[in-house]
Amino acid sequence: MTCCTETAAHAGVALEWHCGFEIAAADVPADFREPETPAFAREVCDRLEVAGRYDAAVVGRAAASAIRDPDSWAGWGDPEEVRQLVKYLWHVLVAFGVRHSFTGTVANIEILRGLGLPVAGRPRRRPRV
Repeated sequence: MTCCTETAAHAGVALEWHCGFEIAAADVPADFREPETPAFAREVCDRLEVAGRYDAAVVGRAAASAIRDPDSWAGWGDPEEVRQLVKYLWHVLVAFGVRHSFTGTVANIEILRGLGLPVAGRPRRRPRV
């Protein structure tokens, strides 16, 4: 058992693991959060060279870049506004993302199952917007 599974079990919380979510920048809706979020998503994907799709790791890299080099993001506003746009990328990913399709997903799920960890198996419901 990992510390997460132990803590969840102690708290009586069901814990499921999956391989994360991703979304194409082209699929970021303009009517969810701010209208500039889709263009910002495309910019992040271009800058970080991730072929037009992003996941939690890309959001983290964008956040780190915005903090380390705020001047390079100045075209999107002041540092606080840029951090807000990065946060919106996270919101979009969680609300509209699909199960990650990277190579090795099945192998990773089998590793989780081999460790005795429950793996989420049903599709997620879309949130009400």
